[in-house]
Amino acid sequence: MLRKLVIVGILLVIMTTVGMMTLNHYNTKRIAEEKIEQYIEQQKIPKENIYNETFTWDWENSGHYIKQFKVKDDDSRITYQYSFIAKDKPIVFIPYTSTAFEVKVKYHAP
Repeated sequence: MLRKLVIVGILLVIMTTVGMMTLNHYNTKRIAEEKIEQYIEQQKIPKENIYNETFTWDWENSGHYIKQFKVKDDDSRITYQYSFIAKDKPIVFIPYTSTAFEVKVKYHAP
């Protein structure tokens, strides 16, 4: 009886921990999406000009949430990249091409 109680207790602790980690992940993802969207709105990029859009969690390397896309009325080689590091940190905007990380873009950082 005591052994079953210990096993149930351990399972409850594991399930609670996994549940809390999952909730934290999705809450952080929601905050990242909101902050990145606010940043893009400040840049005044028309939503209809955005294409090849991706939003990912770079869990293998940086742990950051990253949004990337191209803009129709800008150089088609340029990818606009936004990184969310943490709630209290600013969004990192890095436009780049396959050959350069220093590029001139139509929509600058606000």
